[in-house]
Amino acid sequence: AEYMGDCCTSVIQLEDGDVVHVAQGAIVTYSTEAASPHWDDMPSLSPKHYNHKFGLTRLCPISRQSSLLNDELEHIVMGGYPHFMLKEICEQASSLENTMSGRLHPSNATVKLGGIEPFVRTIARARRLLFFAVNSAYHGALAVRNTLEDLLDIPISIELAVDYPERAPPIFRDDVCCFISFTGENQDVLAVLEYCKQKGALCVGFTNQVGSSVAAATHCGVYLHAGFEAGITATKIYSSEVVTLLMFALVISEENLAVAPRRSEIINALHELPAKVKTTLDALDMREPAAEFQHNQNFLVMGRGYQMATCMEGALKLKQVALVHSEGIHLGELKHGPLALVDENMPVLLLCTRPLESEKDDMYGKVKSSLQQILARHGRPLIIAHDDDFDLLPQSLGCRVITLPRVLDCLQTILNMLPLQLLAYHLGVLKGCQVDGPGARR
Repeated sequence: AEYMGDCCTSVIQLEDGDVVHVAQGAIVTYSTEAASPHWDDMPSLSPKHYNHKFGLTRLCPISRQSSLLNDELEHIVMGGYPHFMLKEICEQASSLENTMSGRLHPSNATVKLGGIEPFVRTIARARRLLFFAVNSAYHGALAVRNTLEDLLDIPISIELAVDYPERAPPIFRDDVCCFISFTGENQDVLAVLEYCKQKGALCVGFTNQVGSSVAAATHCGVYLHAGFEAGITATKIYSSEVVTLLMFALVISEENLAVAPRRSEIINALHELPAKVKTTLDALDMREPAAEFQHNQNFLVMGRGYQMATCMEGALKLKQVALVHSEGIHLGELKHGPLALVDENMPVLLLCTRPLESEKDDMYGKVKSSLQQILARHGRPLIIAHDDDFDLLPQSLGCRVITLPRVLDCLQTILNMLPLQLLAYHLGVLKGCQVDGPGARR
């Protein structure tokens, strides 16, 4: 790699079995071949110095091409923001536009993803569609699962990549396995990728990094195009993942006429999403709620339906950035233990957003019932709702309510994450945490 200051500007992609020798600024790459060692061919090496890690091999000099990284230096400066995390939260409207640019075509209700175009019919005929990821990437896949199940007549499975090869579950040749890694270098995801390739499954990659290991090892894939993210915690890249997976579902379901109205609805909502994200960010101010929670060390983030993944991701952000204990809890499990934790001193973040009036949501009544149970135990949740939700607001008297615009159900998670990301950020700053690098305090 070549560096400019602290920033890598180019990278050499190695393959399995490659050995690199670096000395005095010179880089020489060797490839190992299955053969007995011929010491006469390599006078500088001898059995005494030979690295037995490679077994009975010989080293042959090869050339591996270096490629320039697309990220320019101005993209990784803070631009007047106090931290990268805040900058990247506020960039989400533009990053979503970049993710959809040239792909989403509302005028004729189509989506084009060139990276998977030759494999669309193969994916549509798959026995199963399996997604493998960890951390925020895993939560992003969970956020889209309902929509994938709505649009595709394929069994959907969202799996944590951790320890999956050790479990050795069955993978079939007509399965399609999707691998999500923001950097493209997560070792757990790469281990599952190798396992699924050995089983003969079609492997599809989703990553933000061009030329990464996931991009090189999969048969096809889609780049997120979220732009460079210097902060350690996923913010804009999470929302770009959700949008990319939704576009993936729209492409695979294009020939399914039964879901054509739903597809058109999602495409139009995606087109309007960046403007709504910008409007929401301009109106949000989470500094006051963060100041109220500054001395709390435990948080419960609750929701259900489409918002369960949002709860898990919001709880993860609080852990990563503010270094507090937090849990994402499904409201359906409230009576099975978590309700006992609720009192006037326990911070509860409750997602009470509902879909557009044209949509049916059987879970909204259950969410309101759960709110009553929390209030009955003297809980005072911070409620995330809609400003025009006149049915809910009278019940929440005495509680702080954060109001958001109303969008399509499958996109609401992106708007709901904005106050949770900002709360984690401001809480981390107040606690003296290094918000751009979790796990350490100043």
